[in-house]
Amino acid sequence: MNILLFGVTGRVGNAITLKVLEKGHHVLALIRNKNKLIIKNENLSVVEGDIYDKNAWDS
Repeated sequence: MNILLFGVTGRVGNAITLKVLEKGHHVLALIRNKNKLIIKNENLSVVEGDIYDKNAWDS
């Protein structure tokens, strides 16, 4: 399953992301700052940007 998540670098978002990845799902995460990301997983794709910036989704 492909899942889009926001808030991956936060406490709750991080826990949810880890659980979803453990189950083998693919995650696309929109985060504001890639430097805050501590999760490394081949099923995790990251887009850096702001949710209010529609251009962040063009990648």
